Amino acid sequence: MDVMRTVVVLSVLGAWACGSSEQPAEPSAPAAPAQGEPAAQGAPASAEPAPAEAPAPSAPAPSAPAPSAPAPSAPPDDIDETELVDLLRAVRVDVATSSAYQDRESQVRALVDDDLQTAWNSRTGDLEGAWIEVRIPSDARVFSMSMTAGFTRDGGETDLFTGNHRVSRVRVLRDGAELATVDLDVESRAAQVLDDVEGPGGVYRIELVALTPGTNPRWREACVSELRILGHAPSALEGERTPRVAVGALPPPYVPPPADREAIASAHARTTQSIATAFADALLASAAADDGSRDLTESDVEDLRRERRAALTRAADYVEPVDADRAAGLRARASRAVAWTDLGVRRQTFAGDLDALGVALEAVGVWLGDDAARCRWARLHAGLRLDRVATYMRGAAPHLDEGAPAARWGEVADTLAELQEAWGRNARGAAPRIERVRRLDAPGVAPDWDALLAQVALARTTCGW
Repeated sequence: MDVMRTVVVLSVLGAWACGSSEQPAEPSAPAAPAQGEPAAQGAPASAEPAPAEAPAPSAPAPSAPAPSAPAPSAPPDDIDETELVDLLRAVRVDVATSSAYQDRESQVRALVDDDLQTAWNSRTGDLEGAWIEVRIPSDARVFSMSMTAGFTRDGGETDLFTGNHRVSRVRVLRDGAELATVDLDVESRAAQVLDDVEGPGGVYRIELVALTPGTNPRWREACVSELRILGHAPSALEGERTPRVAVGALPPPYVPPPADREAIASAHARTTQSIATAFADALLASAAADDGSRDLTESDVEDLRRERRAALTRAADYVEPVDADRAAGLRARASRAVAWTDLGVRRQTFAGDLDALGVALEAVGVWLGDDAARCRWARLHAGLRLDRVATYMRGAAPHLDEGAPAARWGEVADTLAELQEAWGRNARGAAPRIERVRRLDAPGVAPDWDALLAQVALARTTCGW
């Protein structure tokens, strides 16, 4: 493994807060935190109960109160249901809750992570009167909202859905004016539509008016696994956004960071190297099981999650002043839940990540008008693509039937391993050797091989080879 890691790095040069049956018998005894990735996937917090007398926080006054809801504007005539998107993942949206278990923002992310196995958990005791607020941009229109009545995940000896409080009634407001009061079915785990909730952009608040206690009296948190908002907006990019989240109040409206050309240029070398190294480490963690000989361990999964999230987040932070949309897309990728133990899903996810990173960081180089910066990223990007192809070939070769195709596959795998090291030492010298390799057209490698050749060609142009 140490040898593999050296090769990979050289080649790039670069909680359940709503209670669970796992809780200790005494409320004051803390339980171990649940395993997961709260920063990127909104995993539940630990099962540790808060003190029995924890007071429910008071809810601040709704934003921009008004005596009555303004009449919703008419929807465009050419919009139909097939064109609606989940605004939480398509436009810039801010989400806040009245409280969160242990004040963790990851609890709020769990509300909007498109994963019914996680849940927003309020502070213990924050039940009736707890709220969720969503700021929808002015160019968007809400057509419907839906939410779960509780924590839909099954878990342990006590079902987390029936064991916890479930929401039986909510009141929905827009900019402080009431739109509707809706009853929810506390026996249903499905997302339930909030009737008569639609209108233009603004601040929407969902207040929890009534809750049904669960079977475990020690669990005194409000729980909602998922919120969804369907709508339409000219600026929508479906699946390319993830909400900003906060606890206690909505964050200030988004303002793009200043595009300081000098600062961005001076940070390019160290930032792109950091991104490439983190991504290479994630590929290494994945490669531990890419040959199918064993499953990823929890430690492997946590390593690749951490390094992948680091790569995507660093890239998003760096790209944002230049291209806020592409930065948002990178953050959305980092926040998605991924079935890491599935080899096919894992490979497809990394391929999409590299595509997104490649486009975003090439855009920075073009914006800078700096061939040296474009050359630097082309070399790093090519190194990552070479790593993926070489790792795939190396892992698959031993599993092929004997014969000419298997022999050639093994020869190519050996050649690519040599090229990994050569690219790290002398990319200019390795480039023609890579280009002389007969095109690899196997489904598992062809897209990366084509992308590798494209980056080698870009390096030739921008590096002056």
